[in-house]
Amino acid sequence: MRFDNALLPAELRIQSFPDLNARIVFAKKFKPYLKTIPDAKRRELYQQAVSSLDDVQVPGNLMMSWDELKQIRSEGIEIGSHTITHPLLAKIESESTIIYEIKGSGEMINQQLGHFPITISYPIGSYNETVKKIAAESGYKIGLAVNQDFYDTQKHGIFEIPRTELYNESGLKTKLRISGTIRQINKLMKK
Repeated sequence: MRFDNALLPAELRIQSFPDLNARIVFAKKFKPYLKTIPDAKRRELYQQAVSSLDDVQVPGNLMMSWDELKQIRSEGIEIGSHTITHPLLAKIESESTIIYEIKGSGEMINQQLGHFPITISYPIGSYNETVKKIAAESGYKIGLAVNQDFYDTQKHGIFEIPRTELYNESGLKTKLRISGTIRQINKLMKK
């Protein structure tokens, strides 16, 4: 593996993987770590990971095309923004970069689909006061966060509306997640 070990904490400084399971164990630690560091460092480590793990073909054509988005928009589906490059917005140090990601995405959607989106969904749920301010100033009406909570007008502003993430899980676990049961269990376990 060709990582700059100085960028990684000690527990992630692995030189090679003996098998697929070792890669999976590493990835389960690496991904959460990427969410804790500044965006520039995250991008650098991500690029190193992509170039190091080059024995797997990255699938292509996973995103919808502008024509497909136009089609579903014509059927009444609202198209929102999710930024240009999917960064951890709260970890970006440059305000101009945050503006580029947030406002630029909305302008691109406006150019391609003929409307500026009402909503922005912060990638990976990463936001702070600066991000919320820039979203509002850019013309969005709603900001969607990921904080595994139910919306409460007394607790949440319109630019931090919580969402519950759903995963490829069993039907029972999905129901427990939607009902808030998993959120409650996690709160109890943290006490």
